[in-house]
Amino acid sequence: MEAADAVGSASPALRLTLRVALGFLPLPAIGTYLHELGHAAVAKAQGYGVWIDYRSMTALHPEEGPMGGGPLVTLGGPLSTLLTGTLGLLWLIRQRRRVGRDAPLGARGWIAVALALFWSRQVWNVARSVWRVLRGGDFGRSDEVKIAEHLGLPGESISFTTAALGLAVCLAVLLWLVPRQARRPLLVGGLVGSLAGYGLWYRWLGPLVLPPGA
Repeated sequence: MEAADAVGSASPALRLTLRVALGFLPLPAIGTYLHELGHAAVAKAQGYGVWIDYRSMTALHPEEGPMGGGPLVTLGGPLSTLLTGTLGLLWLIRQRRRVGRDAPLGARGWIAVALALFWSRQVWNVARSVWRVLRGGDFGRSDEVKIAEHLGLPGESISFTTAALGLAVCLAVLLWLVPRQARRPLLVGGLVGSLAGYGLWYRWLGPLVLPPGA
């Protein structure tokens, strides 16, 4: 009887975990595209043409062809990501204050959670860079490194600062803004869905949908 009760009580959590995994599956693609749109918006404002592929944006000078576009264009991508994450976080906080921390999230709550977790990009980027360093490579040339160098700051300073902020946001969402019964499904389902979506987008679907070619 106790075993049957345990299975029955676990089933709703398992179903929620699977729904979260499926919901998070497209987020790496969506997040990447919105990030590149941030670069593109600044480039367009400066008079460049743009080419967006599945993982990058190229600024196209009317006469000189593909080029970097400068530090403002580089800044546009991270700003887009962090603005989306911050708006999602504020929306989620407002919702939880209205209905209470232990109330079910509902569809709007889960959307706000997904948007707030755009901040996790900063943590993911630093984790990948540190892994490369541990394997004998360099830290890489992320947007944050390029911005820091343009400002005359240590190359990894902005990366680590925004990663720390991103980690704080992720922990606040998981441990404070999400009801207790949804924490494990969010952690497990979110990680599984996001990692699967990342691999799916960058290794297969992305190059088919938005192939490089500028």
